[in-house]
Amino acid sequence: MDKPKDVSSNELPTAEACDSSGTNASTITVCSPVEASGSPSEDLGFIGSGRCEVPCPPYIVGTTFTAISHEPPAPFGRDYTTKMPGLPKTWKEMSQLDTCLSRSSLGGQSITHVTRTMTITATIRSGYGRGAQILVMDNDMVAKVYDPLYYEFVSEYGYTEPVVSDADGDYSREAAAYAELQLSQADVDMTPRYYGTFTIDIDTPANVHGNKQKRSVPLILLEHLRGHTMADIDPTTLTDGVRSAILKKAIIAESIIHHIGINHYDFCPRNIIILNFHQQATASNPEHIDKQVRIKVIDFNVATVRWHPKCEFQYLHVRDGTGKKKSLSRMLSPIDRNHGQMMEFYDWVPECTTAEEWLWEQFHGDKRFRPVFWDPKYPLESPKYLDDSEDDSGGSSDSGISMEVKKE
Repeated sequence: MDKPKDVSSNELPTAEACDSSGTNASTITVCSPVEASGSPSEDLGFIGSGRCEVPCPPYIVGTTFTAISHEPPAPFGRDYTTKMPGLPKTWKEMSQLDTCLSRSSLGGQSITHVTRTMTITATIRSGYGRGAQILVMDNDMVAKVYDPLYYEFVSEYGYTEPVVSDADGDYSREAAAYAELQLSQADVDMTPRYYGTFTIDIDTPANVHGNKQKRSVPLILLEHLRGHTMADIDPTTLTDGVRSAILKKAIIAESIIHHIGINHYDFCPRNIIILNFHQQATASNPEHIDKQVRIKVIDFNVATVRWHPKCEFQYLHVRDGTGKKKSLSRMLSPIDRNHGQMMEFYDWVPECTTAEEWLWEQFHGDKRFRPVFWDPKYPLESPKYLDDSEDDSGGSSDSGISMEVKKE
């Protein structure tokens, strides 16, 4: 994880100035000082060399795209059983450009009568090897563009990456996650507003001689959040009370998302945006955090929707008599789910306690969560739920630990 930026001054970098890995967008090297003509098909030259030689990215401020509404293919990769789209047999010997141009179809279904024209007004993350290109559109939306031509083609270990499958998989999984999130107002409140899935046609130079080929590139549209990621903030500049208040809000947000049936799999400071955070107002005022500060969780490209019919573990989840999904009445306890998993957040835990003790102090009496046993004399042992029923209706408790255990 990148080292958090120093925020001892009153000015903080805004979320739109950082990508999901915490890298400031101002450090991105532009291919050439070409001014955008407003057309995504302008020839911008090539970058890279050998099999990694690709056209310069067309995602330049001032460029206008007309996006076509698109129904994504079924999610694949991670915990999904959907068969991955096939690749050419010789893709490992092909160049990145030829690999991307050889894709016959994105899959899913275009809804051609629904379009949206928009202009890039800023970039959050763009350039070669950055994964999805993240762009500000019309000043108030963010487009996450899954263009395999700008994913890393050769890993640091020299292996050729299946960039088309990587990009399409990211798109399919993130779209599935946001579609599921829209079914719960609580989850909508914890994530950016979601405006749908689209494709844009990119006229791509097929070679240095200027021949071009059209590619269909998918994207999702989201609310443009003007805030700061937790990775942007140095928690050592905050009081213990403020640290706890922000971290607790973040843990609760992820718990709500998990409760509806989504495993995020990349829950960490760079994927948590804090809104209404002002360094001077909040540095020593937990009450301001409780009343004003809001948390949004982003980046669902590796997430799994557990209820999805193509999820490998879908059959494990509780269903009612009609076969429809049935949620537990209370959320699983953060004390259990985050036990031994707080490494990314250690700097946010007050120095006077451990992460596991902090989890217990914050959540052991919270009725929103299923109650657990935990023995502080054996801090490395996992907490045990007080009931063993799937529907949280009661049940027996046999934690196997002493009567001196802390319990709710």
